[in-house]
Amino acid sequence: MIHVVMGFVINQKGHILIEQRGEYQYESVAWELPGGKVEPGETALVALRREFEEELSIEIVQAKPLLQIPYDSQDRKMLLDIWLIEQFSGQITGLEGQSLRWVNKDEFIAFFGLAKTDNETDKILDDLLKNRTRCIQDKNF
Repeated sequence: MIHVVMGFVINQKGHILIEQRGEYQYESVAWELPGGKVEPGETALVALRREFEEELSIEIVQAKPLLQIPYDSQDRKMLLDIWLIEQFSGQITGLEGQSLRWVNKDEFIAFFGLAKTDNETDKILDDLLKNRTRCIQDKNF
């Protein structure tokens, strides 16, 4: 099973950061939360910090675990370890040439093919967006 970490970054407008996978990556051009694989010997938090530095040029100051979801892809079994990024430093930049996009809740649901009638997903997203803490002071964020 492949252990993958992902993080929600939510801005002051309540929009969620997503990124598009590169055309030569597994499940290319799909949109996803930022993150990546946990390497041998790493904890989930260490992997999350490393991935965010490598992909987005930001340093995670504070994050909290939200949930773990077993996920079976076409030919892979994964454990998705999902976190909320509560505070970070630096300016978000796509260092791997990936597209970045801020989306609202409905766009997030559409991008990930989630059912709007899925009450559990809806509740989780509502809780995240209502109870979020501001990650940085920048008014443009």
